[in-house]
Amino acid sequence: MNRNYLMDFLRLFFPSYCYGCRGPMIRFEEVLCTICLRQAPWRRLQNQIARQSRLVTGPPFEHSFSLLDFRKGGLAQRLLHELKYNNHPEIGVRLGRMLGIEMVKSGFAGKFDLIIPVPLHTSRRRVRGFNQSTVIAEGIGEMIGAPVDETIVLRNRRTNTQTSKDRQGRWVNIHDAFSVKTPEKIAGRHILLTDDVITTGATMTAFASRVHKHGPASMSIASIAEVGG
Repeated sequence: MNRNYLMDFLRLFFPSYCYGCRGPMIRFEEVLCTICLRQAPWRRLQNQIARQSRLVTGPPFEHSFSLLDFRKGGLAQRLLHELKYNNHPEIGVRLGRMLGIEMVKSGFAGKFDLIIPVPLHTSRRRVRGFNQSTVIAEGIGEMIGAPVDETIVLRNRRTNTQTSKDRQGRWVNIHDAFSVKTPEKIAGRHILLTDDVITTGATMTAFASRVHKHGPASMSIASIAEVGG
């Protein structure tokens, strides 16, 4: 039997659905249906590149990349919830590839020596089974041609979720949460740091500050979603 016919037959009994609207997807659609792709709150990458983001305090970033605007109850929040809490790492890989494709279009293929994802504490990783920032990084790296190394930076302690905290609470929660295990891998290199979402910037700034102490040639950041900006 032709493989395409077989897949269509299987979908009659095991339909794939869009993680955005929960509607059925047709052949060639992946993670998001065509309607959700059209209606998604995409961010304009060129605008992000031009502003050369700096998150509140902490080290400067050469570039900031994100794919979607984060709005409460919006598409980005639904996708990230599915990714992190309903065991769908394929969402992170797919969205990472989409962001990577946009980066390639804007001339960033081969521009980074290394991608370092924000680490999870080992206890949380065991429960979840994967680090969402790592699968996003793998999708990006596949497109822009950069290796991912999640062993360089460690999470020293298990922090409480940032979701329900105000700005000050987020900063207190994440303070001194990271340490660098292999600084020699950072020195003199062009580094891309990845996370799933940037809201107040507390996590990324604390993470990047640790990396910055070990002398990278440059640091840029990438996330699937960002609030405002």
